[in-house]
This record gives sequence, C-alpha cells and structure tokens, in this order.
Amino acid sequence: MAIFLCGIGIHFFRDEWPPIIPVFAAPVIALTGFLLILSSFSNSGNAISAWVHVVMGQLFVLLSVMLSNTDFGYHFILLWGSGVFIASIAGFWCLWLIQKIDNDILLNRYHGYVYERPVIAVVFLLSCLAFAGFPITPTFVGVDLLFSHVDKQHIGLIVFVSLAFLFTELALLRIYIRIFLGQHKKMTHAIAYKSS
Repeated sequence: MAIFLCGIGIHFFRDEWPPIIPVFAAPVIALTGFLLILSSFSNSGNAISAWVHVVMGQLFVLLSVMLSNTDFGYHFILLWGSGVFIASIAGFWCLWLIQKIDNDILLNRYHGYVYERPVIAVVFLLSCLAFAGFPITPTFVGVDLLFSHVDKQHIGLIVFVSLAFLFTELALLRIYIRIFLGQHKKMTHAIAYKSS
C-alpha cells in the first residue's frame, strides 16, 4: 500500500520531482503489481484474498503506465476502469455469496459449486472475462489503450505489464475452476465415473 501511495504522490506532484523519478518508479510499481498477481496465482488460501490481490495488481499496473507517460488522460482510466470496476465488484459479490454457503472457499481443492449455484457461476465467469479484457467489454479497449501508452524504450515496463496481464487471466480462471468446477464436495450430486 505504501508503494501505491508513493506512486500516486509521484504522479500528482510530477512537476516537483526530477524527471528521472517517474521513469524509474514505473517499472518498480509494475513489478509490484506483477508480484501481487503472481501471489494470487500461486495462492492456495482464501479465494477472496486472491481476488483482491488481482484487483490491487491491476491498479498497480495502471499506476505504472500513468507514471511512464504524461499524455495518459483520465478518460482512458475511466474507460479501462468502467469494465474493471464492475467486474471486480461482481466477482467479489459472487465469491462472498459462495463463502456464505459453508465458509470454505479455499483454493487448495476443487469445490464444484456450479451444481448448487449455476447462476452465480455464470456471473463469476463473465466477471472474470470482463476483468481480463474480453472483447465484449470496455476493458478490452482500455487494455489496448494502456499498452499503446507504453513507450518502446521502457523494456522493463513492457515486460512486467505484459506478464501481469498474462498471469491475471491465469489467476482469474484458476479461481473460477477451483471454486466452481470439479467434483462437488458434497456426495449428494451425481459423479461421472471413468468407466462410464
């Protein structure tokens, strides 16, 4: 959180800092966002904390691109954020509803909640796709604009932002698969045996 607040301070008081500070701060903040997303991808704990790590990682990536380019307007942030904000709230709400069932949404095994809550599973899948920048969402245009504002001289920033978006998609689909797919943990549902 301190790194994020420092990055915001650097962005808003850009004229007071030497011009080299935002150039060096942008890859560090992008690396921090990538590490948050990577920790979400490797998390075997609570799915809600993994979801929050992905959301925070995306905010760090956005801040790093804002620091690297002075022409990055707030209308780009609104375009990107409109899809991400709605998707992050919807995904958090879906995970909260699933956690209310039996207070167990750990990512260390499959839960199979699609049997009990198919509507929540579809809403969560759509929020994962919207968060990852699927072409039917405004996030898709926002991600394209985000990448178009990274200069080709910032190799470190390009690498960390690209890896962050790649692992964001993997982390989100991993959360969906672990919570909603697989054999249901209650044995009251039918099981397809391998011999059938």
